[in-house]
Amino acid sequence: MQCATGLTALLVEDEELVRKYVEHVLTQAGFHVLSADSHARALEIFLGHPIDFVVADWRLPDKNGEALLDYFQGVRPGLPFLLISGANPARPHLAKPFTPTELITAVWGILGPLPSLP
Repeated sequence: MQCATGLTALLVEDEELVRKYVEHVLTQAGFHVLSADSHARALEIFLGHPIDFVVADWRLPDKNGEALLDYFQGVRPGLPFLLISGANPARPHLAKPFTPTELITAVWGILGPLPSLP
């Protein structure tokens, strides 16, 4: 997997096992990860920390991931955002379950070209 040292992800996932899995995969790929289990907590983190991209579940207990996407991109147009879902949202998303390689490939898909190796 590619190393992404220096990039911070905001992960928003209410299911603890899925959140820990995604956090582990992103951390192993070199990303710094800030995790939230709800829309409200995600807003707190987003407003208090520099975030390079967001990975968010489509279904959250207090609002859906699309509401987060709309809010975050309203505040920071162009903020890379990846929806993950076991459902079928209208917007492009990474379907659960996914492998670590599928997740990292999707993340680099929203971030842009993979970094070159030395």
